Amino acid sequence: MLVIPTKGKVEIIKKGIAEGNPHLDMLIEDYLDSFFDGFLQYKIDYLSLPKDQSFANFVVKCIEEIEPLKEDFIDFVRVIIKSKKYCNSVLFVNFFERLLQFYNDNDVNLFSGNDIVSYSFDNYRFFR
Repeated sequence: MLVIPTKGKVEIIKKGIAEGNPHLDMLIEDYLDSFFDGFLQYKIDYLSLPKDQSFANFVVKCIEEIEPLKEDFIDFVRVIIKSKKYCNSVLFVNFFERLLQFYNDNDVNLFSGNDIVSYSFDNYRFFR
């Protein structure tokens, strides 16, 4: 089981908002940096498939492993949305631009297909 790269950071941000932490911008940026640094650990390398697993089972396992990160990100969004000061379009536009750049930089193709390469990105498809 992979360790969630953002573990505990949402609570720190939530507490920071409640206490009026003047460094909250840095905490949010740290969360996003951790998210993207860790997001790559979920990429499936279909060339190094474990010998004792079918590819389909391996993909399903990877989809299940990314679920906690997805839930953590949803919690992050819920916390940010409740804050009038930090819930702004710039934050979300920057996030989605960075997400698209991540996909591009790491050769993640979200188009569906019927080949092994296409299936190897299913965990990222289930993230959205």
